[in-house]
Amino acid sequence: MKETWITLFRPFTPTLPRGIHPQAVNMWRVSTAIWAVVLAILILIADVLILLFALEADVEEFLPLRKGWALFPLWAKGLFVGEAAVFALWFFLSFFIAPPLRQARFRYELRENELEVESGIWTMERRLIPYARVQHVDLEQGPIARLYGLAEVVIATAAGSTSIPALSLQDAEKLRDLVAEKAGIADAF
Repeated sequence: MKETWITLFRPFTPTLPRGIHPQAVNMWRVSTAIWAVVLAILILIADVLILLFALEADVEEFLPLRKGWALFPLWAKGLFVGEAAVFALWFFLSFFIAPPLRQARFRYELRENELEVESGIWTMERRLIPYARVQHVDLEQGPIARLYGLAEVVIATAAGSTSIPALSLQDAEKLRDLVAEKAGIADAF
């Protein structure tokens, strides 16, 4: 069962007892920084290509930009400023605001017959996963999570999958084993 509600104008009060590891904030910030560098490079390449084709100019005319900012037409300056503003806003929200909110608002609880997961920043979702519906439970650990000693537990059912991110490796292994045991699939490990 999945329940969704909007919390934009309502203060969040956690209703479930267990949260994720505090290092999740740092892990997500490192991931955001990496994506920001990749995105900035792609935007820069796209801008250079747009200018070269739109102005039908040679590369030598732009590099090393001897004339500086005055070389670019007004529409290109507007494009650069607009992209920079959108990029700065995205980076600010993704790096400073979202990680602590995401960490604080992700909660879960193991019950006798089901697992309940509550998550979301703007839109809160509460999922109930009956152990009888669980098909398999996976433990995932990417390179950034590995640096912080964190892992993600992914619980798959016929209706889809739910993940519990940023648990300590020991807690993730315990949760995986416990859910698998309650689901009757513990022999797979």
